[in-house]
Amino acid sequence: MRYTHVLLDFDRTLNDSDLVYEKNLNGFLGLTGQQVLQRWEHVHREILAKEPKERHEDMEFHYRMMLEELARTDAETVKNEIKRRIKAAQEECWDATELFDEALPFLDRMKDAGYTLHIATGDYAKRKAEAIEAQAKRSYFQHTFDEETLGVGKGGRDYFDRILHRLAVLPAQVAIVGDNPKNDIVPGIESGLASLWLRRKNEKSADGMKPDVTAASLMEMLPHFLPD
Repeated sequence: MRYTHVLLDFDRTLNDSDLVYEKNLNGFLGLTGQQVLQRWEHVHREILAKEPKERHEDMEFHYRMMLEELARTDAETVKNEIKRRIKAAQEECWDATELFDEALPFLDRMKDAGYTLHIATGDYAKRKAEAIEAQAKRSYFQHTFDEETLGVGKGGRDYFDRILHRLAVLPAQVAIVGDNPKNDIVPGIESGLASLWLRRKNEKSADGMKPDVTAASLMEMLPHFLPD
């Protein structure tokens, strides 16, 4: 397979964001970081499945549902504590503190092969890209795309349609590499992009989703970009 432009997701694709969140959430209410993150993700999945779209990114609603999940009566104190911890984790992720070991070698190989690379994430794309490049002491990304630069959040085809318009290229010239079926793969397919699903933890596929490539690591994807 040969593409010109490659859009790269950030969280759980280049940066081990789960590890960052687990570290910051560890000890909350005597639970491990992994336990807290699992409950938080359960709350988020329930909201996506049962609540109207305007609730999906409503953080205050997430916190309220999380308190119900934890059956806490000292709600305000607990809410403030988890908000503080999640904010700290978010900010640490923006600085790309936990890049997967394969992230920089993968970017090096892709850049050296002549691909035009872009960060395509939900927020703080420029800061994330700058943090990666500072660690590598190398420039990788031509553009950084997020809700601020595009005027629309990730999760629908409009996000990728706007990227195509900005790049002034055909969908067939662009591939999306990401871990999230809902935010990366399905809308990428809808926009006509080649889709490469990074399935690190054996996550469930979205209904009817048919990515061009499914791989457990970035390095496993390299042969699809760099055929012999």
